Amino acid sequence: MLAVWSRLAARKARRRSSCAGFTLVELLVVIAIIGVLIALLLPAVQQAREAARRMSCSNKMKQIGIALHNYHDTHGRFPPGAISGHQTCVNGTTPLGGNSNECTQTGAPWTVLILPFAEQNSLHDQFDFKRIFSPFSSSCSSPNKAFQFEPLEMYKCPSDPNSGGDAPTLNYMACQGGGNPGTVDAELHVACAGTSSPTRYFFTNGMFYNNAKIGFRDVVDGTTNTFMVGESMYHFLLGSHPSIATRETSWASGQLVNSVYATPITMTAAANPINSAEPLSNVHQLAEMTSTFGSRHPGGCLFTLGDASVRFMSENMDLATYRSLGRRADGGPLGGVSP
Repeated sequence: MLAVWSRLAARKARRRSSCAGFTLVELLVVIAIIGVLIALLLPAVQQAREAARRMSCSNKMKQIGIALHNYHDTHGRFPPGAISGHQTCVNGTTPLGGNSNECTQTGAPWTVLILPFAEQNSLHDQFDFKRIFSPFSSSCSSPNKAFQFEPLEMYKCPSDPNSGGDAPTLNYMACQGGGNPGTVDAELHVACAGTSSPTRYFFTNGMFYNNAKIGFRDVVDGTTNTFMVGESMYHFLLGSHPSIATRETSWASGQLVNSVYATPITMTAAANPINSAEPLSNVHQLAEMTSTFGSRHPGGCLFTLGDASVRFMSENMDLATYRSLGRRADGGPLGGVSP
């Protein structure tokens, strides 16, 4: 009997040893299969996440459009793109009236003026509208600066890696017009330029510009054919100003007016093609910030049109059509106007 139990115990021991685990080859095969599955699933997961971020971005731009319409309903016109004592430019170089001192003549931008219509009354009420709104973090002393450089989620695109944390990012710029940025034409736009190679642009043929008083009556091309707000990833970050490392723009920056140049920090124009500037660089020039729309969404960017609808525009769209959409009253069919 003892011999029988011994044989049975030995048999069980052999059986356990033969089924103890995977061989090295089997383990490598399993790891390879898992790697292939992850490689197949990762792009789908990333696409799903980007789709969610794009939907969030679209919703924010829709709410901005509604806030702009509510402002119009209350005041009979849209907010000016920015308020300042500096006016516009004549022949690209000469300021037309006003004191061109950014520390005494810089008022609130549109991004601040619409706050009560975007359920941001408490923040709006903290600003002193009798004091200046600094264009940059390092310029001018004002009690408004403490609130200007606080982050505000309503102006941040979740697809922009520079919009996270406490950054006072502005990813949504009002459209100040459209046209060829290398041409000074009073009938199309006015580009303030001190040299033959301008470093920033000031358009006046869109729905928003300095001291503008545009209403629905002025949008002759129709609200469904005119850009109101578009995405931008070309805002200045701290340390990325082309010449002054301590300067940074915010969602509430006032317009720079300290020379014959006009720098509409919360506005840009449909001038250069969408996403045409380098998207990976943090060092953006004033020209890019004031003449180029763009986003981190693949293939183009979102725009809020004059009727508050939101549409995605391809970076490969016809340039003449794109520039025409930036103008409120060019009088021609889309794509049928000179670029």
